[in-house]
Amino acid sequence: MENTTRASVPSPADLRAGPGLLPTEAPDPDPPASRGYKVAIGGATAHRPHWVIQVSFLPLPMETSMKHTNQADFALRVLMYLRASSERRGSVGEIAIAHRVSRNHLDKVVQRLAAAGIVESTRGRAGGVRLVRDPSTITVGEVMRTMESDFAVVECLGPVRYCRIAGVCGARDVFSRALDAYLSVLDSATLDDIAANDQGLRGALGMTHRARDL
Repeated sequence: MENTTRASVPSPADLRAGPGLLPTEAPDPDPPASRGYKVAIGGATAHRPHWVIQVSFLPLPMETSMKHTNQADFALRVLMYLRASSERRGSVGEIAIAHRVSRNHLDKVVQRLAAAGIVESTRGRAGGVRLVRDPSTITVGEVMRTMESDFAVVECLGPVRYCRIAGVCGARDVFSRALDAYLSVLDSATLDDIAANDQGLRGALGMTHRARDL
């Protein structure tokens, strides 16, 4: 349910007449931190000499857990497939079948990886995707930053803050340092590190069967 506050503001005539006391109702002294605002303005009438602003506090969606997007997940899967492939290449269709994910999703992922210079994508019958950099130079942190735009694990690390104690609370620094440590771990791990089990990956993705069929 919306929590509504009404406040009267002067009409143009009142503003010309000068300042004065305006009838108002006390606002909600403690609007929930997870709410946004909706404003409706009513004009002055003969029976209501003041304009009326109606402010409603609206619930905003709450994020209860930190989770990376599917695009970041799929990007790592694409790169691990290419790392395990004997020629460091493969087609989007093959990778989609191997991981049992949507080809349309992988197309978008590959486009972003190609734009970042991590892979090269070519069209046509002989086209496909291939690694253009040494796997030892591609870090998990780089891949995550390529695919993700938001690493705010709590609201106060993001661009918009509704929390009433933002700026005076010491928790933001704690979460900021924790995020830095998390990204530092990702930056220390390379594609070579996470795809070192070539044989296991090829078996799990059915790559050995396809190689025998060729």
